[in-house]
This record gives sequence, C-alpha cells and structure tokens, in this order.
Amino acid sequence: MRFGLFVPQGWRHDLVGIEPAEYWATTSGLAVHADTGAGESIWVYDHFHTVPVPSEQATHEAWSLISACAATTTRAYLGCAIHCFPEVVSDRSGRELFEREVMLALQ
Repeated sequence: MRFGLFVPQGWRHDLVGIEPAEYWATTSGLAVHADTGAGESIWVYDHFHTVPVPSEQATHEAWSLISACAATTTRAYLGCAIHCFPEVVSDRSGRELFEREVMLALQ
C-alpha cells in the first residue's frame, strides 16, 4: 500500500490557529516529513478560496506551493489533485511542471 499526504493550504481551514508567519514552516515541515518518511507523495488542491463559503482565511495558490515543496524535498512525488485549468496534463507532477515551465523560463 502506498501513502501520500495533502499539505495544509488553507482552503479547508487547516491553517486556522497557526500564526501567518508559521504557515510555510508548517507546510514545509509536513512535506519534509513525508519526503523522509514512509510517504510516497505530497499533494495540494488547486482551489482559490475557503470552503464551504469564501472567508478571510489564507488560501495558498497550488502551483506556487507545490513548486516551493519541490525546492525542499528530494524523493516524494508532488502533485495537484484538482486542476482548475484544462491545459495541465493530469499525470504530471508539480516537480515536472516546475522543471518544464518555470526553469525553462528562467534560462
């Protein structure tokens, strides 16, 4: 059996009670934990606001977050569970998209 985890992103109110200055430390800490442990994959959702109704709580954008996770991990697969734009191929990981799109643009 393979296991992965969704890192906190805010849209499910999973960052409520955490100081904003600690959001990235919380998310990256869980990503590193998955990367160095038994987890095989790290996931985010491509959502733009909290649910079930929009609120003032933070919601971090999926592709920036998964790219940041790529910078702090080495082994785990990275992915986005829901894609809000049609040109993304669903079997591509965040790391692949980052390498193909962002790194090429920076060269």
